[in-house]
Amino acid sequence: MLRKHTKTQPNNGAHKARRATLLLTILFGSLFGVTSAHAGDKFDLSLGFFDLSSGHKLSNGSTESGSSSALGVYQIEYRHGFFSKFELGLGYSLMASGTVGGSLGYGLDLDAYYYPFTFSGIQTFKEGDKYQVVSSDIWRPFVGTSFNQRTFSTSSVGFAGFGFILGTERSVTEKLSIKAEFRVLSLGGSSLTANSEELLFGASFAF
Repeated sequence: MLRKHTKTQPNNGAHKARRATLLLTILFGSLFGVTSAHAGDKFDLSLGFFDLSSGHKLSNGSTESGSSSALGVYQIEYRHGFFSKFELGLGYSLMASGTVGGSLGYGLDLDAYYYPFTFSGIQTFKEGDKYQVVSSDIWRPFVGTSFNQRTFSTSSVGFAGFGFILGTERSVTEKLSIKAEFRVLSLGGSSLTANSEELLFGASFAF
């Protein structure tokens, strides 16, 4: 007697629905405090190009301007993640007109990041002692805003202002990512103004 064997096909729709439900649970649980979620912290090292333009308003009402561009901007930053999709960063930047010398600019950066499409990094999600999920996306685009302070060796006036950030991260391992970002800074001080565009490349270490 021959028996007919039926091969059961996996229900991809049900699997996707369960995965979407889990991700929504993680997101809303971390946002509204229903569960605990740890977004993790990062330490970043970056370098890149800058294009700096400055203006000085003279006593006769005219404006004297100048510009400088080079491969010579360096940044270190500590970033703290929260609510799964947000980060706050505290960093320090150095600008060198001669890549490793020449006229210098330096100062603090206070940055806020938002990841609209993914989590901000490795996510550890836990509800009591029932289960734990670790989630990471390979590509993580982000946008952000910043408050920046700069002091330049060619001027006795300090500058401060705000900026816009656009970039992405790419996971290499669970703890290491590479990143690229574009920054636009608008700074002012006394009768002086400075605008800087920066293209940075770097590495991000999660811990």
